[in-house]
Parts: sequence; structure tokens; C-alpha cells
Amino acid sequence: MKKGERSKARILEATGHLLARQGYHGTGLAQIVKEADAPRGSLYFHFPGGKEEIAARALVEVGRRTRGELATALEGARSVGDALDALLGYFAEQLRASDFELGCPVATVALEAAATSAPVREAALEVYGAWQELATRFAHGVGLEGDAANDMGLAILSTIEGALLLARVQRSTEPLEASGRVLRKLLGV
Repeated sequence: MKKGERSKARILEATGHLLARQGYHGTGLAQIVKEADAPRGSLYFHFPGGKEEIAARALVEVGRRTRGELATALEGARSVGDALDALLGYFAEQLRASDFELGCPVATVALEAAATSAPVREAALEVYGAWQELATRFAHGVGLEGDAANDMGLAILSTIEGALLLARVQRSTEPLEASGRVLRKLLGV
């Protein structure tokens, strides 16, 4: 990887971490430069659209990476129940490892900036769409097809997103655990 590409990758990674912890409005360009250990000029060279472009690209990148980690966890499962445990366990571990500072890497920004920034909203839609597709594939694993599988994929994603929010507020993984119990009953596993 060339020096410029490394700088760009560091900016996206640093932005993803900062956005997940502090949100869109709490993250400034100077802080991104410092966290990424990148020259300030590289921000505008790689991201001429400024903060909105950096945030949108960082959300897509962290969403892609998270989807890959979730897909790997699901593929390694021996049963649908094990897959559900792996999915919820992934997020529970992220919460515990960050002392409940990090939940969903997209939600914080989506909640505060999606209504005012089209690029951020589009990035969140792309990420959530990819995650819903993964959840829908999971629903196919329990025999659902067509609209029923799509609905279950959306319900799984919505349930986990809500559980992550409550888990951060309560500083407990119990909302994820309760969601897992309910999803098991819904899925019949």
C-alpha cells in the first residue's frame, strides 16, 4: 500500500472510531487528523467533500468490516441457534471490551446526522441494507422465504439495534440476552 493510501486508510479508521464513540457533531477535523497521525492537507486531498464525505466513507468502511466479521461468525456456527448466539455474542463482546462505550458502530451517527446530511444517511442506508441482507440470509436458514425472510431479517436487525442501544444505557448485556431468547422463540430454535 502506497503512503497516500495508508494515510487515507488511517483517516477512515480513526474517523470510524471517533464517530462510534462521540458521534458526528462531537468529532472534529482536527481531532481526526491527530488521531490518524495524518497531515491536515491529506484530509482535503482524499476527501474534498470535507467532514460529510469522510464520515460517510468511514461509516461504509466500518459497516463493511463489521458485516464481514458477523458473516464469519455466522458461517462458523453448527446450527441456527449457535449462529444466533455468535451474532449476539459478537456485539456483547464489543460492548464489554469498550466498557459499554461502543455499541453499533453506525447508530450513533445515523441517529444524529442522517436527518441533516444526505451523504451520511445514504451511507447508513447502505450499511444497514447490507446487514439486513445478512440477517435475511440467516432467516433463510430456518426455512423462511421471500417476504417472510425479508421481514424476519428486518426484525432481527431492528431487535439487535434496539438491544444495543439499551445495553449501552443500562451498561449491561441483558438486553442482548433477552433479545436472543425472544428471537430463538420467534425462529423456533
